[in-house]
Amino acid sequence: MSYLVFAIALFFSAVNFFSEIMSQRIEKHHSRILSLSAGVFLAYIFLTLLPEALKSKELLGEAVFPLILAGFIFFHALEKYFYQHVKNKSELLNDLSWLHAAGFFLDHFLAGMILFFAANTDNIITGVIIAFPLLLHIISSSISLTHINEHFERQKSVLAALSLAPLAGTLFAAYIDSFPQAYHAFFAVSVGMLLYTVMRDVVPKEDGSTLVFLAGIIISILAVAAAKTLAGAGIAGLFF
Repeated sequence: MSYLVFAIALFFSAVNFFSEIMSQRIEKHHSRILSLSAGVFLAYIFLTLLPEALKSKELLGEAVFPLILAGFIFFHALEKYFYQHVKNKSELLNDLSWLHAAGFFLDHFLAGMILFFAANTDNIITGVIIAFPLLLHIISSSISLTHINEHFERQKSVLAALSLAPLAGTLFAAYIDSFPQAYHAFFAVSVGMLLYTVMRDVVPKEDGSTLVFLAGIIISILAVAAAKTLAGAGIAGLFF
């Protein structure tokens, strides 16, 4: 299982690295990709990730709920900080460029962690399903990476560092797997962060497609139901 997860994370990093090529092709479909990703993510969070996070109560007790909330609040506070504390416009633009780069890295680092957390559940097939919405999320954000790369004058070192974020997140999650309390705490915080990301960026607005969003929800429900059926039949063991 771990080899498959690391291979997927490496593939995500490769998608980031070649983001400039991809962004030119997908920009006109950006809102639809976001809408589809939203539906899949939202249903997956409530059907799979939240129930798995609540299992952490055995180790963390009632602290699991504040940890999920802390993850949600942390992403929100991080985003709003510079808008509230930097007043000079040129300084704000420069700081926001660095903040955008840091936010991109953290967002994709989180994607790598979520990939490992989901795949490391009792139902491996259900866990691996999250690779699909994560890939959609990474593809849609390739436009952001292109703009970041332009600000830093197309420095390959910056692009490489940002591209490796999903793989770094997966490796970190694999490392803390040896420390159960830390692992489950990060799992809970990550679910809160992911929920904020979905509510902020992914849920379709005026330019999003509601039908595509609903299709994403249906796809996620059917995929999770099919995965649980396959796992119950013992088919998962034939592949993982």
